[in-house]
Amino acid sequence: MYNPPFFVHYGYLSRDNDIQWFAPYIGIGMQPTKFSISFFVQTGVALSYKNFSWRLEYLHAFLPDLSLFDYKNIENYGQNILIYDFTGFRISSTTKFGNLLYAFPSKNELVLEQNTLTVFGIHQIFSLDAQIYNNDFIILTSMFSLGFNVVPSYEQSSFYFKTRIPLTFDFIHSKLGFMGTFFYSGHLSKNRPLIIGEKYSGYDEAIDVLITKPEGLFNQFYDLTGALDMIYRVYFRSLSSPFDRFYVAIGGNIGFGILSKESRVDLLYMGTVAFGYELYDTIPFELRFSLDQDKNFFFNISVVSPISHRFDSNLD
Repeated sequence: MYNPPFFVHYGYLSRDNDIQWFAPYIGIGMQPTKFSISFFVQTGVALSYKNFSWRLEYLHAFLPDLSLFDYKNIENYGQNILIYDFTGFRISSTTKFGNLLYAFPSKNELVLEQNTLTVFGIHQIFSLDAQIYNNDFIILTSMFSLGFNVVPSYEQSSFYFKTRIPLTFDFIHSKLGFMGTFFYSGHLSKNRPLIIGEKYSGYDEAIDVLITKPEGLFNQFYDLTGALDMIYRVYFRSLSSPFDRFYVAIGGNIGFGILSKESRVDLLYMGTVAFGYELYDTIPFELRFSLDQDKNFFFNISVVSPISHRFDSNLD
């Protein structure tokens, strides 16, 4: 998978021709949140039949979000996931309902000063992932998702639209990748206590386990963002397998962030040097050193491949 979750499951598996049941099961692992990642215990049921799969589960965090370390705001929620896989594309729907983590203004509704609270909410995502072109050397895919948030106690509803279009060129000893990203969010209700938008974090999809960062940059939410990412990896092909999958990389991105409430437009860019390991078009480990437009230095140990073609948006 392109980003977490990483779960270990134990349960009863039953197979009968094209029907497969995995029920009940329990698990432990980590799941992405709006801010970073949290560690959860999990239980549920799963069914798959030909191109269709369904999963209904309950997740309860036992460690808080890594970027917050706040035990007062532990997430616990139900999750219903429907996936239809076809040749070259996937349609999926994910519904979360329960105590979810949101950001609310704290002082004069300034975006940089915010509270994170766990309140009852409903989060719905519809996704479409498609493979546009693939001849082994050139791979072009697209990922689209439309999400909705409803927080009844705050009379709050909002939406967002996100797209990612990665393009990669696979050479014998190296790989060159580009990815265009676009994000737009807005309120559907007149009451607007909830902070919505996208945080700029160098690579939009980064889930950072260990990071040195200036807090102000990472707490900034933008209503509209767009960016172009580039990465060039050189592999140690002269080594024997599996060590030939280690690589050194250079890359970066350039884009913009718009905060409509303050009529603010920021130019955003970052340069990066990285060392990592590739496993089936996924980067399970990458050590990254970056410098942004404000000369802030970042050190990341990442479990995410910035540019990948794996279908994952049902986990957005």
